[in-house]
Amino acid sequence: MSREGDAATGAGGAGAPTACGSGGADLPEPESFGWTSYEFDDADDDLTASLARLLCAGEGTPLACSGDVFEAVGYAGARAEAPDAVWDACEQDTIEVAYRLYVAAGLQVAVTNTAGCDPWSIDASGAAVPFERVVERAVRAARSAAPPFVAGLLDVGGVPVEKSAASGARLLGELAHLGVHAFVVSGSVNEASAREALRAARSANEHLYPSRPVVASLDARALAGVDVREVRRLLGEMIEGGACVVGFDHVCAADARRLGPILTEVWRERGRRGYLQLCIPDSCDGRAEGAAQEELLLAARDLADVPLALVGFGEGVTPALAANIQGTWL
Repeated sequence: MSREGDAATGAGGAGAPTACGSGGADLPEPESFGWTSYEFDDADDDLTASLARLLCAGEGTPLACSGDVFEAVGYAGARAEAPDAVWDACEQDTIEVAYRLYVAAGLQVAVTNTAGCDPWSIDASGAAVPFERVVERAVRAARSAAPPFVAGLLDVGGVPVEKSAASGARLLGELAHLGVHAFVVSGSVNEASAREALRAARSANEHLYPSRPVVASLDARALAGVDVREVRRLLGEMIEGGACVVGFDHVCAADARRLGPILTEVWRERGRRGYLQLCIPDSCDGRAEGAAQEELLLAARDLADVPLALVGFGEGVTPALAANIQGTWL
């Protein structure tokens, strides 16, 4: 796929970032990663409360989240080399460029690039980067473009259920300590993974005031063939588990048209607006890219009447396309 981000970032020709570890980028000494610049303060308390009100409001234009940082800067193929969050520690300047592009495209919520951010995944990648340092770099990168709000991402996709609650609570706790204003808990593929992910969010929120609003989503790719009533039941269970906004991630154009009406029903039954993370599947090649972008834009227009609190952007969605999609709700 062609990458609009290359020209915009000036990164042309730079190639994929180099993973940390043997032969990788040098890291600053540990003492340069102090907490003092990002400790939660009264201003962040106010922003947390403001974001909670916006997410829980019964009406209003949906807020837009930052999208795939690799897509923004033309490094979409690099993510397989290491967990997403490791790139925050090794290529922070590049990741910050991505956030600036999304802020310029009109996002209101910068979501940390912390997919795969758990000690086991980081160790398995071979990256010589401590977990806490990775999390701090991720938050620093998300805050770098001065977005109105920052949300901490816990992606449980691929994490064993028996580890997801413990590792997720640790990650969300670190993110909260660094001043994020909400939690986005994504990638749940069934009731068990959703339950453990929300358990992690409750654990992280236990000693926080104000508590962070929680956005929770099911992986749309795991819902093919699942009965609509079962999907609605799962979303209801997530609301009961503490989520103020529920929805779906990895939503392609076809899924958007199928899942949007479910969110409308949830709003009617529960009074909660929804969340969709829109994407273009990686299987789309360059020749079909323009058609895929147009199809996703048309699907987004079909969702104009769906009560959404939050819209996110995943693989295949550049900042320019994200800006066009946002225009369908303005």
